[in-house]
Amino acid sequence: MSLRVVVAQSAVIRTRAMSQRLAALGYDVVAQVTTIREAVDAVSTTEPDAVLFDVHLSDGAGVHGAISVTRARAGTAALVLSTHPSLSDRAARPNWGPVALISANTLDGDLDADVQEIVATARAIADEAVGDAVQDAVDVAVDTVREIPDNDLPLVDVAVEPTEPEGEQSERSESREVVVERAVAHIVPRTRLTPADALKLMEEEADEDGRDILEVAAAILAEADQAA
Repeated sequence: MSLRVVVAQSAVIRTRAMSQRLAALGYDVVAQVTTIREAVDAVSTTEPDAVLFDVHLSDGAGVHGAISVTRARAGTAALVLSTHPSLSDRAARPNWGPVALISANTLDGDLDADVQEIVATARAIADEAVGDAVQDAVDVAVDTVREIPDNDLPLVDVAVEPTEPEGEQSERSESREVVVERAVAHIVPRTRLTPADALKLMEEEADEDGRDILEVAAAILAEADQAA
């Protein structure tokens, strides 16, 4: 039986893209959401094996969402995807029982291995501990995260705390996602690609040119305005 997963990404396009990627790997995507609150609700209603979070969502940090879902349902694994360079070494990634941080740039084979590994860990913890003991295990993991010195693991600050004031971060993040989604919406009818494939095309172009995807999206929209 395929593993059941909930995808919680910061924008609808990102959620769809990750969902299609996981479905291609044989996973059963039971819910697609864009906030921590929705992820917690989905865990209660769909009982997934794992939830995959963006490092930041509109209502909080992905690590906080991961902690919330593991507390909401014992045995649920939670993986937080980040582009932080510290995660390029899979052997050295932070792993706190049912919660793990993984690279957002991981290959499909490694992504599959990561999900399988953390699900197995979450199940083992749930089998060994019942009731409050499960929450205690998660609490210990969270305390461990907070106690790691920044110079030993700079990723902790990136994953757990916003790197700029909450209001400014939310405004910048939302405007970025809106621009990218508008560009994808412009590409889809012209190319007949799916939104996920259109987004992937933009990401590949950004990588080849050494640009941020926001620059690519803005250029697409500028060309559309000129042609109108």
